[in-house]
Amino acid sequence: SVEALQVEWGASALNLTGEAKIGSNGLISGDFKLQADNLEEGLDAISSGFSARQANQAEQFKTLSQTILSFAQPVDADETLRNFPPLTISDGQVRFGFIPLGNIPPVIP
Repeated sequence: SVEALQVEWGASALNLTGEAKIGSNGLISGDFKLQADNLEEGLDAISSGFSARQANQAEQFKTLSQTILSFAQPVDADETLRNFPPLTISDGQVRFGFIPLGNIPPVIP
């Protein structure tokens, strides 16, 4: 099981908590809570790393960042701590809320 997984960069942090199980078919299933702290600052730091020649990619990243943030619900007064829709894995099929993200292959052949 995954009790907690935390990824930090600068003042930003992503926290993933939940429990995963591996079925007899080798596929993962589980429900996870995703919370972010100061995510906007972290996304801005990544976006500032694009060079002038990568202006299109920087703009696409900015649009993607705004979309990601639109799914998050602030949980504190200054709106730096945000909850996201659940991340669900069902027999290897990954969903972010209602959005399918892809598949995870069996971890056991």
